[in-house]
Amino acid sequence: MNILFLNNQEVAPFTNGIQRITDTLARGFAGRGAWCYSAYFSENEVCPKTEFAGKIRLDRAQVADGLGRFVCEHEIDVVICQQVDGGRDLFEQVRRACSVRQGCRVLYCLHTCPGYVFVRPNRQAEWFRVVHGIRQVFSLKKWLVGLLPVPVYNRLVAARTRREYGLYNELFDGVVLLSGHFIAEYCALSAASPQQRERVWAVPNACLLGDKYEPGSGGKEKEVLVVGRLSDRSKRISDLLRVWAGIERRADLQGWVLRVVGTGEDEAYYHALARRLDLKRVRFEGRQDPTEYYRRASVFAMTSAYEGFPMTLVEAQQMGCVPVAFDSFGSARDVVADGITGVLVPPGDLAAYEQALAALMADDERRASLMRAGVDYVERFAVERVVDEWFGLFRSLWK
Repeated sequence: MNILFLNNQEVAPFTNGIQRITDTLARGFAGRGAWCYSAYFSENEVCPKTEFAGKIRLDRAQVADGLGRFVCEHEIDVVICQQVDGGRDLFEQVRRACSVRQGCRVLYCLHTCPGYVFVRPNRQAEWFRVVHGIRQVFSLKKWLVGLLPVPVYNRLVAARTRREYGLYNELFDGVVLLSGHFIAEYCALSAASPQQRERVWAVPNACLLGDKYEPGSGGKEKEVLVVGRLSDRSKRISDLLRVWAGIERRADLQGWVLRVVGTGEDEAYYHALARRLDLKRVRFEGRQDPTEYYRRASVFAMTSAYEGFPMTLVEAQQMGCVPVAFDSFGSARDVVADGITGVLVPPGDLAAYEQALAALMADDERRASLMRAGVDYVERFAVERVVDEWFGLFRSLWK
């Protein structure tokens, strides 16, 4: 089988999560005897880059010609649109290009929660950026959008989303989501027909589970860890900082530290908020390889309003770092078995989150139990198992 990945940028696994997943899948598919190819619109300056059997840089103005020749030359069976920004014109060109080879199928991967569009911008974060000249025009637009009444905002977003998702249903042979919990929501938002619903699949992200924590091996510190892009619309780390203010006031938890690993457009806002809340035990670590932080931390905190498939939750459990997360997106339930491998908290309930986090921090035996279960639980996301699901999907494309 010959498989072509289509991305905005040339694939370099350290660039972002989607590129890392593309790299992982390509290696997994190749291990099953498939030939994997890459098409992209712009070169990536980040190294190392991923090796493919062949690559092509496409001109957005002439996608159909360049992509069509490549598909025929390399006898491509499946094109997977991993991360592609565009509208009807671009996707129609992709469709035409793939149609020149009989039997070639085209899939669109949606790497986020379908309902993320209804999460409104955080006006405080946007206004902070306006005042401090950080992406000022863009942030001002987002701040103004955040002023819209909820019914008006939701109605506008729903109409735009129906057009966008409906385009995927119309022009692609199938849509791949990251969780079965997303299927009903996606089909409703896209107004999918019964026939289109049959072509919506769910396959989780694969995780390289090479280096696992051995329960009982020690090395854990009194640390709570956050790893991710510092963007408040999705990650809502501002909520965690407010929760942490309550944690710092608890006399029995004085030895604990919160470490935040990552960078993003709201990094300065988070620093300012931490100062305003007079937080003493928060450490902003910047962009780092998170592996050693996972090894050391005892608890992983996630306050995201939405996620596609939260690889950091998988990585945390793999390394014996027990997660506490808001149950605000369907895939959270795929990764965290509430009360067994971690803790899920009702969305947006900061008081409940603080209580759950504090209880876990204070209970060594419970953390150890959840840790042991979590290390085994994430085996379901091993590359071999996820590749099995993909090949099952591929077989169904020609039925």
